[in-house]
Parts: sequence; structure tokens; C-alpha cells
Amino acid sequence: QAPSTSAMCWPFGQRTVSLSCDDEGGGTQYILGSESGVIQCLDERALARAKTGIAAWKITGVHGGGIVRCLLWHPHVSHWFASGGQDGAVHIWDSRFLRQSVAEISLAHPTGVAGMAWCRTHSEFLATVGVDRALSLWNLRQDDSKRGIGFLPGIASGRPLGIGWTVSNEDGTSPTICVGDAKGVVARATLPHAF
Repeated sequence: QAPSTSAMCWPFGQRTVSLSCDDEGGGTQYILGSESGVIQCLDERALARAKTGIAAWKITGVHGGGIVRCLLWHPHVSHWFASGGQDGAVHIWDSRFLRQSVAEISLAHPTGVAGMAWCRTHSEFLATVGVDRALSLWNLRQDDSKRGIGFLPGIASGRPLGIGWTVSNEDGTSPTICVGDAKGVVARATLPHAF
């Protein structure tokens, strides 16, 4: 089946590396990250009318002008999203005020961020997995020095491909982070009940 809407989003020679759809906002906005440190938002309604890649907004020079490896809208705050880059940093953005990120983890993973997942039951928590195959857990309500609350090296046996959250018990009090890798292995880390 052919796509219902398609458009050229970048100038020739620039590639999309990451994409996320705004599920909570009705699924009409997409954020795309490029291999040259650009994030832009496209609105599906504008794309359907114009058939061109009209950006609702654009940020340049993100992640030191390097690869924007992953993007993820916040599950509960519709104007927040996270970006993870080849530079190892994670930025939290407010799409209403894009001059600078609202929070930053400057060295989340030294060799680059491979994936991110917001916790749906505790929306201040963000899990990241790095090219270094390590899992990190961040509390964005904490100040910079206390933001990192968990680190698990070597959770993935191969190159990490995806990360997500689930709930491991009946009462939903012990969230579990799952990481899938290029070797076909899914690793799980269950957080303590007190979490």
C-alpha cells in the first residue's frame, strides 16, 4: 500500500536518523532528527495541504551539530520531547520555547545514546541505553548532580536496537525496563518495589 502522505523533508544530501510521532497530541506532529544536528517538527495537516516538507519549527546545531540518534515525545506532557545524540548527551525540550533545552544530561553515554524510553507510570523517569550497551535511569525532577539514579553496564550483549518499559507484577508497582539488541537478545531490569 502506498503512503497516504509523503514529502521531501531535508535538502539533498541530509538524512533522517530518528523520528517520533506525537501520540498524545492526536498523532499529527512528527519530529525528525538529522545526521547534522537538526531537529524539525512537521505537521501532517500542513503536509497534506502543501505536499512539501513545511517545518512547524526547526532547531539547528543540536548535539554539537552531530547525529541526532533518537527522539521521543513525552507520554503525558504534549509539548515536551527528548533528544539523544552521538555526542552522548540527552536534552529535554519544550516545543513552545526552543531557544534552549529545559534540562540536559551532558554525558549520559560517552559513546552515544542509542535509545530512550519514558516511564508511563512515573513520567519524570527516563531510561536511556547507550552505544556502550549500558542502561541508565534518570529522574528529571532532580537537579543536575542527583539526576542519575541508576546505572547498569552491559545490559545488552550486542548493539542496542530498542528500549521500553513494562510492568512486572499485578499491582503495577515494579516497572521493568527491556532492551533489545542486534544479537536477538532481550534483557530485562526490574526496578525495586519502592520505586
